[in-house]
Amino acid sequence: MQWQMWTAFGILLGYVADLAFYEIPDRSGIIGLNWRLMMGSALIPAVVVVALVYFTPEVRLPSSNRGSRNTNEGVVSSMVPDEEQTDGRIQVYPSAAV
Repeated sequence: MQWQMWTAFGILLGYVADLAFYEIPDRSGIIGLNWRLMMGSALIPAVVVVALVYFTPEVRLPSSNRGSRNTNEGVVSSMVPDEEQTDGRIQVYPSAAV
């Protein structure tokens, strides 16, 4: 449900960016400067997302299928700090408990 809110928020930001560049006059022989800036403004959030993806942690549960039970418990406990939830996750994902 939250993806719908963020999608609508992104559409709203697109409209705000369009309004910000709507009244820009054509200068120095560039015809259609305002719509070019509107299209270029979409690059800014894309660069931010690419930069943030670099810092997101890797989900290691699928890659832990080849290890021992102690290794897998360590992987699951690093993702879920509560010990009861860790035991529950290992029981839910039996492939993680080799």
